Amino acid sequence: MYAAVIEVTPENQDALVTLVSSMYLGEKCKFCGRQYTTLNDLKDVVWTGNDGLACKRCWEEDVAYKRSLDDATMQEIHELGQ
Repeated sequence: MYAAVIEVTPENQDALVTLVSSMYLGEKCKFCGRQYTTLNDLKDVVWTGNDGLACKRCWEEDVAYKRSLDDATMQEIHELGQ
């Protein structure tokens, strides 16, 4: 294994982004299962932490769903307290 420290400069920034992005080719969206096969596929992808990658739309829908659950739970708690 080879490692190197590379200084990010305006001249090499785009190439480094392409290099790092290419490491994720073949990965799949954790929600819909879409496989990212080109660098263009990775343009609207969200890193979800240890869970991996997700299409931005899938991630936004999941966040909205979780918020609705949280809102519903808070409403139930509020109603129980009355």
